[in-house]
Amino acid sequence: MTEHKYIKDIDKLECDCFPDENFNSTDTLAFRWVHSDFNNPNNFLPVFKIDPNRVEDYENCNQKCMGYGLSLYSNLSKAEKKLTNYLKRKPQLVKVFGDSIAEGKLEKDDGIANKPDSKSHFTFHEHKNCNLKTKFATIKQIKL
Repeated sequence: MTEHKYIKDIDKLECDCFPDENFNSTDTLAFRWVHSDFNNPNNFLPVFKIDPNRVEDYENCNQKCMGYGLSLYSNLSKAEKKLTNYLKRKPQLVKVFGDSIAEGKLEKDDGIANKPDSKSHFTFHEHKNCNLKTKFATIKQIKL
């Protein structure tokens, strides 16, 4: 198995994160919330890399393991709707989530993902040599 990009952090969790039968390599189109400044360093970082203290907010190993994956969507309109709803309710979240949506094509060598839920959300765990910034491009900015 190819090494996870954040395996050193994951090993510190004292959780049995991988392998997980719910995660598989996949070729798929994906959508990610990003900042309009595509060079923002948080655009393709998992939440626990952005704020390592958030790990302490969770006791459940499954949630802790997910925190080192990226939130992606399989459906553009559902990704847009969810981000728009968040930003309408709490405009300050733009600093965290961004204000745009990027589209990218994931390939099997890039990492592993679980199946999208009913809202099209899925978690993607990057392999060590994956660079998602080169695979995604901003396609839409959310206007409130």
